[in-house]
Amino acid sequence: MFIVNTGTVKIYRKDGEHITFSDVVKSGGVVGALSLIDGLPRNFTAECETEVVATVISAEDFDVVNKEISPWIQALSRSLAHRLRASVNKVERNVDSFLRSSIISLLIYYAYSKGVEYAYVREELLKELEEVLRAPYTKINEQLDHLVSLGYLVEKKGVVLIKDLGVLEQLSQTV
Repeated sequence: MFIVNTGTVKIYRKDGEHITFSDVVKSGGVVGALSLIDGLPRNFTAECETEVVATVISAEDFDVVNKEISPWIQALSRSLAHRLRASVNKVERNVDSFLRSSIISLLIYYAYSKGVEYAYVREELLKELEEVLRAPYTKINEQLDHLVSLGYLVEKKGVVLIKDLGVLEQLSQTV
């Protein structure tokens, strides 16, 4: 764990070339605390944006101090760490759902503007969706794979087709 005394540290998660979450920790902030509290791996990467002076708290030092703390405070800390991680995961699932909904809406729009039987070359569609949605290519690719696996889209030899526009429109109302 690091306590930032001076400077700024960028916190992010990378998905390919895209940053999927970011924050900045400034003087007085802490980096890496959850891993010490709950023992789980870190979820984010930390990178100095400016010159940083920080106090390093090793796992051994943390354990020595933590043993002196009341067990109910330890339990409370672990519970709060667990809830924070669960909240981050829930936000990410909501972002995935929003992305899937946006892709479906754009596919419906494209179907009406380009023709219901329009075939999308997958790579071109991915690049277009990436540009329009400003979302990571890999996340869009995952959502397209999901829609294909559920049978809403059909893919053959790198070409994507809408299987049933009516069903896709109904899905857009429920996502």
